[in-house]
Amino acid sequence: MDKTKILDESLTRFKSDVQSWKTSRPNPFSDEQKEEIDVLMSYIYGVFDDIRKVIVDND
Repeated sequence: MDKTKILDESLTRFKSDVQSWKTSRPNPFSDEQKEEIDVLMSYIYGVFDDIRKVIVDND
């Protein structure tokens, strides 16, 4: 399996885990809190994507 595929699958799994965590809590977050989590996660996803590009480009 190549690095790109591994990194892409890892990011997809992370995104899925975050979505599951937000919605499967016994006391779900408010809509406002979910929006804030989404904004914060978008920054993290962007950083992971940048790291993936650096790793793949330096292969």
